[in-house]
Amino acid sequence: AMIAILLCILAFGVTFFAGRQSLRMGLIVLLAIGYFYGIVRANVLSTASHFIFDAALAGLFLSNCWKSTASAQTRNSAPILFWLVVLIGWPAIVGLLPFQPPAVSIVGLRGNTFLLPVLFLGSRLRDRDLLTLANGLSVLNLLALGFAVAEYFLGIQRFYPVSPVTMLIYVSGDVGDGYFRIPAIFLTAHAYGGTMLATLP
Repeated sequence: AMIAILLCILAFGVTFFAGRQSLRMGLIVLLAIGYFYGIVRANVLSTASHFIFDAALAGLFLSNCWKSTASAQTRNSAPILFWLVVLIGWPAIVGLLPFQPPAVSIVGLRGNTFLLPVLFLGSRLRDRDLLTLANGLSVLNLLALGFAVAEYFLGIQRFYPVSPVTMLIYVSGDVGDGYFRIPAIFLTAHAYGGTMLATLP
């Protein structure tokens, strides 16, 4: 549990300091943590390891809260900010209603609202930021491919020990010969394929 807590603190600190340097660097560091979250989660079995990416995202949010922006960026962000208030405010109001235990409401708010401020950060990006992000994603995708090739030849057991966290990997073999689907550095092969589909364009 202590290792997972330290990883959460490290993820928060790294994205916070990268985000203070520039938004694009903060986003690349956040994406790198997100890419490696699956393999880290599979090897660090602890409840706290669920929150590594959450801590990294919180660090990025806090690093950009008080940054001044150019007027053009502010104009681009204004409509997004309005919809963020609506999209976060409504679940927050519903979560305050006494229909369920507070812990359940907090978990629901995390799932429905925590990622939404990324829309605001995205509205502040410029063309050169997007080019840097595209290059960063290219490097991350090549790293993931390297792990996938290693897992194909060496076996996924060396990278993903059998546990309740990795059970989906070991029960979702291909039809026929029963070969395992390669997760690369993600928690499942499905997450790997979906990420490649979304990022390669």
